[in-house]
This record gives sequence, structure tokens and C-alpha cells, in this order.
Amino acid sequence: MPAQSSATPFQGILTIVIIVLVIAVAYYATYLIGAHGNRQLNGRMIRVRERFALSRDKMFCVVEFNNKLYFIAITNGGVEVIDKVDSAEFDTVTAAAPPNFVDALKKAWENRKGGGA
Repeated sequence: MPAQSSATPFQGILTIVIIVLVIAVAYYATYLIGAHGNRQLNGRMIRVRERFALSRDKMFCVVEFNNKLYFIAITNGGVEVIDKVDSAEFDTVTAAAPPNFVDALKKAWENRKGGGA
């Protein structure tokens, strides 16, 4: 005798609806964590301005602390401060318009002519 199943079509539909709801809740939770996860990196005195992953275990960060920017390399072996600059100095350099190629070429040519004479 074959085994009898007591599942009804309603129970099958209910199971599918529950699975879809679980997937939707998981997606929304990961979206919220991703969108608001950067807030954990910023404190009252320390702010992470940029992060860049160089590889799986190496990262480059720009951290602002006490109106200074620290360029930091992070590896499995430790953390190393590469350089430190004033925040205002860095902001004025990045706000300036980059020179166009022709002007940069002329300046390099003049420097070369002046340095070789």
C-alpha cells in the first residue's frame, strides 16, 4: 500500500509564501546593514574618509583625527601610518581643478629645458 500524504494544496502554497517572506526579510536586513554599516566606522573624534581594499588581506585607509588626515596601510602583519597631512591642506589640493594635458606637457618641457641648460 502506498503511503498517504496528508498535505493539502493550501499547505504547499503556505510553505512557498513563507520561504519567499524569509528570503525578502533576509534581503532587507542585508540592505540595511550595508547602508548603515559605515556609521560604525565614524566616531565623534575619528572619521574614516576613504577605504580601499588592495587585496584580500591588505587595505588602504584615509582617517581624519584632530583636523589631520592619516594615510594608513592595514595588513595581517599590522597597521602602519604612511603619512600625515593637515585636513585643510588636503581639501584645498583636492578642490583645485586638475591641469589639462597641454599645460602639464608645456610645464614639463620647460622644466626639462631649464634643468638641462
